[in-house]
Amino acid sequence: MSSQFVRFRLISVKTLHSVDFPDMVYSSRFAHNNMENSRSSDKDSSSRFISKEEWQLRSSTASFSRAQMNKIVLNYLLCEGFKEAAEAFAEEAGMSIEEKLLHGLSERLQIHQKIINGDIQQAIELINELDPDLLHENSEILFVLQQQQLIEMIRNKEREAALTFAQIYLSEHGEDTARRQATEKTLTLFCFDDPQTCPTASELLSLSRRTKVAAEVNAAILAAADQEATPKLGNVVKLLDWCQSKLDSAQINYPRLSNITTGQLTYSSGSLMSGSSNLGSITPPNT
Repeated sequence: MSSQFVRFRLISVKTLHSVDFPDMVYSSRFAHNNMENSRSSDKDSSSRFISKEEWQLRSSTASFSRAQMNKIVLNYLLCEGFKEAAEAFAEEAGMSIEEKLLHGLSERLQIHQKIINGDIQQAIELINELDPDLLHENSEILFVLQQQQLIEMIRNKEREAALTFAQIYLSEHGEDTARRQATEKTLTLFCFDDPQTCPTASELLSLSRRTKVAAEVNAAILAAADQEATPKLGNVVKLLDWCQSKLDSAQINYPRLSNITTGQLTYSSGSLMSGSSNLGSITPPNT
């Protein structure tokens, strides 16, 4: 990993700090509590308005330390495989990293990059070098990789090789209904001279599918090593999104985090809340 990339990761981390991550966590708790209160109220939910002042007052009474935030950021870097960035961030924050958490970190990043580039065979070889038992013991991940390898062969118009590959490697998954259906869906790409015109192309041939496969493989490697497979930060964002969607459906007017990148808060009416940073913090939820 280049020093330029490490600097980029640290800049990203500092940006995360600057948008007031504690307020993002607080948003989910505050939104959920107010949704529960609105259910027990006789007032029409659309009349419920949470002012900026009320938001600031409640958030200022909670506590969320810089150390807690640093742990969540470091957890993200380690889960995603950014070894040099994690080490640089830990040094800057005065934190230590358990040796076992660094094991295989660079290899995971290499595997991730191979999958993103569509080089599935190389990714499989790297996985076998890192953990020879993983693909033997986790048939689901093996199938996901083999299906993606078939997709890449079809994308590259290696039709004969792709058909042979499917007959040799994917036929052994035929007893599993879900995998058989996934294989049949992939094989529909053969029915078109240009695979991009196939109705399933937008799903199977999209580059975002590579990202999904890479994330699943990374999680499987971490789980096999008895490490946390999913970054805590992702769980917090999901919680935030769920709570805000519930409040939106209840037509409650509250300070909504409309842009996680900048930390911008708006009301449902669309008016901008300026000075949205430094709104306070709380202990993170159990996710």
